[in-house]
Amino acid sequence: MKTLTPHTHKTHPPGAASPAPSVLLIEDDPLIEDMLRQKLTQKQYAVLTAVSELEIDAALEDHPIRLILLDILLPDLNGFSILKKVKSDRRYKDIPVLIISNLGQREDIERGMAGGAVGYIVKANTLPDEIVAQVEALLKTTSKTHI
Repeated sequence: MKTLTPHTHKTHPPGAASPAPSVLLIEDDPLIEDMLRQKLTQKQYAVLTAVSELEIDAALEDHPIRLILLDILLPDLNGFSILKKVKSDRRYKDIPVLIISNLGQREDIERGMAGGAVGYIVKANTLPDEIVAQVEALLKTTSKTHI
């Protein structure tokens, strides 16, 4: 079981109290998870990882998540069902969900967007730095409306 301890770095001088935005990364491929976690952490984001429903629920309940990166193909879960669950829960429905998946068929992309995702990235066609750039852009946009 993965830990839900965020991987963070201080973003402000000592004494300044501004927590790093928390990103929930739901990804079962350890190489992709590690690469994205490292790159997001370098950009001063707190990253929580989860792959089970229990871990996802705990992260959402215990941490102020600002963005969810969601893989669709998971070992015991369907990412579309996670998306539906998040978007139908009044506590979490406003958290932006960016799908990162190797499912790249038009039907899959349309299903994700219709389900409430703010974007859909096909991992095989996208560099990790491009995913991080999308995260930064989304968090800048949503910080204007949620803070």
